Amino acid sequence: MISADNAGDNTLDETYSYSLTSNLLSDGAGTLTWMAPTVCRASQNGATVTLAYGPDGAQVKKSWDFATLSRSQCRD
Repeated sequence: MISADNAGDNTLDETYSYSLTSNLLSDGAGTLTWMAPTVCRASQNGATVTLAYGPDGAQVKKSWDFATLSRSQCRD
């Protein structure tokens, strides 16, 4: 677990947790579930997004309740 203290303003403090393989699991606001080394499900406030990554680590697919995007559409 890693924490960031924002100079006395505790409303801005952040806490991150990671798996043994260095995958982010929580950023204090949402959670990430790694279903495979290249597939992650992110959840926050009842909304869930599933992200898939290629062998080069680039995002290749993004799926949520409203749509599924392919690699060329995933660039944020």
